[in-house]
Amino acid sequence: MIEARGLVKSYGDLQVLRGVDLRVERGEIACVVGPNGAGKTTLLRILALLEWPDRGVITYDGVQATRDNAASLRARIAYVPQRGHVLSLSVRNNVLFALLARGIPAEEASLRADEALRAVGLYSLRDKHAPALSGGQKQLLALARAFALQPEYLLLDEPTASLDPENAGRARKLLREYVRARRAAAVVVSHSMSEVRELADKTIVLVNGRVVAAYAGAPDDAALSRLFA
Repeated sequence: MIEARGLVKSYGDLQVLRGVDLRVERGEIACVVGPNGAGKTTLLRILALLEWPDRGVITYDGVQATRDNAASLRARIAYVPQRGHVLSLSVRNNVLFALLARGIPAEEASLRADEALRAVGLYSLRDKHAPALSGGQKQLLALARAFALQPEYLLLDEPTASLDPENAGRARKLLREYVRARRAAAVVVSHSMSEVRELADKTIVLVNGRVVAAYAGAPDDAALSRLFA
């Protein structure tokens, strides 16, 4: 379970998060929606322990995150930013590097890398220089890397925004299956209501750094229109 209580974050005079609470159970996908500038990406980065709140508490399965235990908790998390970063290596070696850096034995890492690349449809490009991929292919590679790590917690920022409909559907299906099969917990930031309807076990609406509404499943368009009016 991921739980955040009272998260506050400012950059100088700009307060980005204003007392955000969030709870995501194992086997559950929570989608975070809201207008640009609502604080969605900042929230995700704080949950990934890449930034720290000014105030508030984050717990993973009841363990409070601190700077002392952050490294061990990060080893259980996969964070995928909106624009997938790739190393100047082959597609396959991008995945292998992440696995070996986490201490996965080489033989197992090799199997996991191939399985993940097949799952996202990049196996035929495994020897291609990753920086030469298209934007959508780089995002698929970032997703492959995340799935190969077999994390307990997935934090995804607009994971399918740069994908064509076929690959976006494939990625969502993989995410749903992964979360259910492994009892993982996932937080997905999205601007796509079709994606939210397909994925969300719960939806958190963030506006001006505050949670203004929470829904079981996905809200209807009329509810969102009233919130953002």
